Amino acid sequence: MNHATTAKRYFELLERGDTEGIIGLFAPQGRVQSPLYGLLPAPEFYSQLTADTRDSRLEWDGLFGAEDGRLALVFYYNWTLASGAEVRFKVVDLLELDAQGTITQLEIIYDTALSRQLWTASRVK
Repeated sequence: MNHATTAKRYFELLERGDTEGIIGLFAPQGRVQSPLYGLLPAPEFYSQLTADTRDSRLEWDGLFGAEDGRLALVFYYNWTLASGAEVRFKVVDLLELDAQGTITQLEIIYDTALSRQLWTASRVK
């Protein structure tokens, strides 16, 4: 799979909430760096995100990159947390891929001002 195809497939799977499919795009030691969850192995990150999510809707905004295995995927994330709180923000996912098009590292970048507040409140029991 080429790099752009992997990035677009990742977006499609994320949009559908297909956690198993997303994890299948990662190398065995693939990791995700997130503003809310920190640095985690991909399966652990997506497991936690799924547990914290009631619903999500994505809006494609673009794909930027080169054939050196580094791409930037840009989209709007409409996130309904498990608590029912809703937040919308623009996301840049920086993907690093190996020669086979497998994701080795994903860094998620977005403004967490509102999402962190809602996320923290939803986790306090």
